[in-house]
Amino acid sequence: SLSARVIAVSNSVKKRLARSVSKTDKLVVIYNGVDLAEFGPHLSGRRVREEFRIEDDCLLVGTAGQLIPSKGQDIFLRAAAQVLKKFSKAKFMVVGTGSETYRKKLEGLIQDLGIWDKIIFTGFRKDIPQIMSSFDIVVLSTYHSEGLSRVVLEAMASSKPVIATNVGSNPEAVENGRTGTLIPLGDVDRCADAILELAEDENKRKAMGEAGRHRAENLFSIERNVEQIEELYEALLCQDM
Repeated sequence: SLSARVIAVSNSVKKRLARSVSKTDKLVVIYNGVDLAEFGPHLSGRRVREEFRIEDDCLLVGTAGQLIPSKGQDIFLRAAAQVLKKFSKAKFMVVGTGSETYRKKLEGLIQDLGIWDKIIFTGFRKDIPQIMSSFDIVVLSTYHSEGLSRVVLEAMASSKPVIATNVGSNPEAVENGRTGTLIPLGDVDRCADAILELAEDENKRKAMGEAGRHRAENLFSIERNVEQIEELYEALLCQDM
C-alpha cells in the first residue's frame, strides 16, 4: 500500500483490515465523532411525539437504519411483541427507508404478531436529533458487524440507553450494564428481556442515558475526532521534514 497510515474507525475494523494490510503498524484507530451540540438532552422530542400521537406516559422504543435484512428490524419487531404482552403502555418506532420488499415482509410480520397498532414506520427523516430525543430506549438489533454505528453514538449523545447486538464495534461503544445492554446475535428473547428491564425502571434508563452521554463526550465527540486526525497529519509531516 502507498498509504502512510490507514485510519480504522474502531479496533474491530482494525482487526479486519489487518488481514489484508501487509504492514499492520500503518493502522491507526480514530473513532467516529458525533456533534454533541446537535444531539443531546437539551433537545426536545415533544414535536415528534405529538406528530405520531404518542402520549406522554407512553414508553417509546426506537430503532433507526436502512430497511434491509442485515439491520435486523425483524428481531426488533418480534421482541416488541414479547414486550407488549407484559408492558402494554409502549410503542415501537422504526426509522428509515430502504428495500420495499423487505418493508412489506416486516409489515406482514407485524400483522402476524398482532401488534399493528403499536408499530410506527416513519420512513426517511431529516430530524434525527429530535427523533432520538423522543425515544426512551434505542435498539440496534443488527445481524452483522458494522464499522462503528452512528445510531449507537447518536443515541448515547442523546442520553438514551442503548440495546445493541454484541457484534463488531458495538462492544467498544456500548459499555454493557452501564450505558446499555449487549445482546447475543439474533436473540429475540434477550432483546425483549433487555427492553422490559429498562421499561420497568425509569431510574435505570436515566442512569444509563447519562453514562452514555458522558462516554460520548469522552470518546466520540467530533472535536476529539478532528483533533486526533490533525495530530496524525502533524506527526506524519514531521517525519517527512
